[in-house]
Amino acid sequence: MKRLNQLFMTAALVVGTLLATGGQEAKAASTDDFSDVSKSHAYYNEIMYLKERGVIQSVDKFNPNDLATRQQVILMIGRSLGLDDTPRKTIFKDVTFVNKDSGVIQSAYEAGIANGYLGNILKGYENVSRGHIAAFIARGFEDRIEVGKYPTQEFKDVRVGTTEYEPVRLLTSAGVINGYGDGTFKPNQKVSRQHVATMLARALGYKDVDAVEGAELKLIKMKNSEAVLVRTDKNAFLINSGLESDVGELVANLQQLKVKKLEYVVVTNEEATSYEAIPSIHKKIPVGVIFYGGTSGNSALATSLAVMKTNYDVDAALLEKGAFLAIQEKSKTEGFEVTQGISPILVAGDVTNSSEVALTLHYNGMKIAIDDFISNARNTNETTYTLK
Repeated sequence: MKRLNQLFMTAALVVGTLLATGGQEAKAASTDDFSDVSKSHAYYNEIMYLKERGVIQSVDKFNPNDLATRQQVILMIGRSLGLDDTPRKTIFKDVTFVNKDSGVIQSAYEAGIANGYLGNILKGYENVSRGHIAAFIARGFEDRIEVGKYPTQEFKDVRVGTTEYEPVRLLTSAGVINGYGDGTFKPNQKVSRQHVATMLARALGYKDVDAVEGAELKLIKMKNSEAVLVRTDKNAFLINSGLESDVGELVANLQQLKVKKLEYVVVTNEEATSYEAIPSIHKKIPVGVIFYGGTSGNSALATSLAVMKTNYDVDAALLEKGAFLAIQEKSKTEGFEVTQGISPILVAGDVTNSSEVALTLHYNGMKIAIDDFISNARNTNETTYTLK
């Protein structure tokens, strides 16, 4: 977000579906895990967050990969807002009062959340798209979410005047949903139950301290040195390693942040604080490639790089002015790679001397100089910054 993006079933299946009470006391909420949602599931925390609050009233299975339906989304949002659920006649010809969920559906209609098709047809059985889920959530939570928390995003496949245009702008600025790395939102793509749960959890205020939505900078302060961690949802790299004396503290920080691999370690200068701990870090958290700035003649740095190559087969490469590290679309690769292609994330700027290079983080058209981030973090103690 946080902002992300993956987001029900006819009345006959609603018994095991998602229901919510947004701030009210949960009705018979169960905290038992689902048999098909393990603790290692990518959205376990969000799903259990909803279940613990009565948002999900299911007994055994959640069916996270099933595509969500319009009726399921309406039920989830309607009950999360505490709307009247007394079964009654509805405006929709295909939802009669004998439908036990007719009350929530009619209340959602009266609240402006649920709109049907021409002829007052709900088509609750239809699978919901990303564009429609954005519209549903925006109508229900516009007055409850923190609009403007993040920069408003524009997507090349979400046109002005479409149903989803304003909802998408609203929800991306609140961190409820997000787009893709190629600048698209994919409004027509169908949404799974687990992704609906994720979006609604965010709208209800769920915060995952380990989630990264965008490109995140984090200053890690240690006793004698510091390092900067840059990461996206799945990848991470380190700018400078800190001193050997601080390696235990640095590794503990990285492990707490659930960093399992450092695709890059970027050495910005010849000071020992920039490279000394790299071999020891690699023993705990694998390092992919080491990059260093300028035309270093530092023998200690050269020795350290040689040790990494000889002992661990980790390559090192010069990061010259104008070069950049980039991430490709996740559909192509989950890792970083050095490329002259699209979407630069870390760009090497002016070389201040023969052995130092300035760096700028780029993401979704936004950018911040690493030196400016470090300076601000030191002065304000705001040690984390995210480009959305």
